[in-house]
Amino acid sequence: MSTADLKPHRSLLSRFGDAFLGILAPPGVVVPDHLLSVRPDQHAYESLLSAIQRFRGSVYVADGAIPASELDDQGRHFSITDFRSWHVYLLDQQFSMAACARLRGYPETVGSHDLYLAHTLRRLPADQRSRYEAALQVHLDRLQHEGKRIAEVGGLAVDPQARGGTKTVILIAACWALMRALDSPYWGLSTTTLRYHANELMRRFGAYPLEDNGVPLPPFFDSFHQCDLELLVFDPSRPCTPAMEPTVAGMHRFLLSYFLMVPQEDKETA
Repeated sequence: MSTADLKPHRSLLSRFGDAFLGILAPPGVVVPDHLLSVRPDQHAYESLLSAIQRFRGSVYVADGAIPASELDDQGRHFSITDFRSWHVYLLDQQFSMAACARLRGYPETVGSHDLYLAHTLRRLPADQRSRYEAALQVHLDRLQHEGKRIAEVGGLAVDPQARGGTKTVILIAACWALMRALDSPYWGLSTTTLRYHANELMRRFGAYPLEDNGVPLPPFFDSFHQCDLELLVFDPSRPCTPAMEPTVAGMHRFLLSYFLMVPQEDKETA
């Protein structure tokens, strides 16, 4: 894909310092009415999603999180969940991918085995897996009783030169704000790596470990990704920590008039 394919339309991306923010909506989504600025463009959607997958793949391989054999013949870290997710991404001044994350919402009736996270938990020893799955199901049952839904935040990848800087903060703030902007009352769930202190940054926003009978579950080692992971949950409808709430609140106001890229020609694509 050429640089021209990545160059943003001014109505799609907004500049944050030396970065441009972009959001892709999943196919078949019903965009809330209060998100009025929708740009349908199938070609741009496919090009940008491929760019996200290539960027994520290159970062993960360089980190040792996945083997190169996990990439397809175009160098993409391809996942079917990408087509069921919202994507938040940042481009640098050269319109190259600098950071990305995805957000997948689920219906109220989802079970722990239906989550993308289930693939990771299946790799744990049986006793450890049972504890995490049981705690997760209790959390899901509580949300269902309260009329709320779960959304997984994952696929986080940041250019090594930008880690720990403003771009990472903007990316997480945009994910948090997007969940507020959507109609459904979502709770967030993130399987966050301890690499580069990503879990600590999520905690700075107000995320906290999933609990088992009131006891925070500790991080666990994932043999496939070769790193320690922590299951973090958060309620994006509630204020973040005082340090981060102004950023998230400002991002939320911005998103209400922000352009979203959708893959079909209709705002509502049943």
